[in-house]
Amino acid sequence: MPEEIAGTTAEPVATTPPASAPPSTEPAAPAQSNAENAVQRLLKKAEKERDDARAELQTRKDAELTETERLKKERDDAQKERDAARLDALRTKAGAGLPGEALEFLTGTDAETLTAQATKLAGLYGNKPAEPASPVQAGTTTRPGTTPTPSVQERLVAAQKSGNVLEQIRIMRSDQFKDK
Repeated sequence: MPEEIAGTTAEPVATTPPASAPPSTEPAAPAQSNAENAVQRLLKKAEKERDDARAELQTRKDAELTETERLKKERDDAQKERDAARLDALRTKAGAGLPGEALEFLTGTDAETLTAQATKLAGLYGNKPAEPASPVQAGTTTRPGTTPTPSVQERLVAAQKSGNVLEQIRIMRSDQFKDK
């Protein structure tokens, strides 16, 4: 059928695609310029890099949190061990002089409580808790309150004062003197 366009008659014309043009492998999309395609590719690449960076940051935060939690746990464990050792030392000091089976009844958590409990237990056992031993005095090899043994230096001075040359030589040749 002929069509009329603004007063003219046109015959239908059959159109066939040219035989030399290969079929298109790209999906049918609106025609975009090369610049727009390049911008799209760069945008997608930047979004992917951003997502990768976020994932890496989250992984690092998780690792740091895990390390922080591990260090906090180690710190807490060390503090618990320290406190237990202090309490054990206080218990041993307060219960000095009591029989070993009585130490389990010292349940206080501070020196005053432990001392009061040890005093009560000592009354039950018929003895009193011993005073903690005092440190060794300088120049002696024993604790105060016992018969002191003179040190090597004290023996040498005594031999010099008495004029005993043989004793002086014997003391100086001794192993104890050489260590000093």
